[in-house]
Amino acid sequence: MGENSKTPPGAKALVAAIDGRIEELRAHGDAMMREVQEYDTRLGALMKEMRAVGQEVSKLESLKRQYLGRPAKADAKGANDDHRPGATPAIFRLLQTARDHRLPMDNLVQRMEGAIKAGSVRTDTTDPRKLVSSVIGNLVRAGRLLREGDEVILPDEK
Repeated sequence: MGENSKTPPGAKALVAAIDGRIEELRAHGDAMMREVQEYDTRLGALMKEMRAVGQEVSKLESLKRQYLGRPAKADAKGANDDHRPGATPAIFRLLQTARDHRLPMDNLVQRMEGAIKAGSVRTDTTDPRKLVSSVIGNLVRAGRLLREGDEVILPDEK
């Protein structure tokens, strides 16, 4: 160390080398950032073009279906499922046919779960038990069904 200096000998050279490397890394980082921005700009343009192509394909498919006399995709899907009730109407039907319009919660859930698995209820759920429990809970909160202990009750319409 120098007599009046608090820095060790050679420290200035080391600090200068570190500063030089920091500047190199910053310059490299700036260059990479510019490259990322270029890619981002190009990607935005490609995505915009891709959306336009997808819209044109959709319009052409619709036009093709129109000329062939086929219904639109949404109409065709709805026509296939129109004969099957959803979960809410199926629950109401079960309760309407039950004695005194009441069923134990477990029994109602099991019957609905079986109906969903059999395909007689329109749904695309992967967890029928959860769907039925949620629908029943929502109907109880909305006041369309009542819950007394373990039983679910269809109230009399006034």
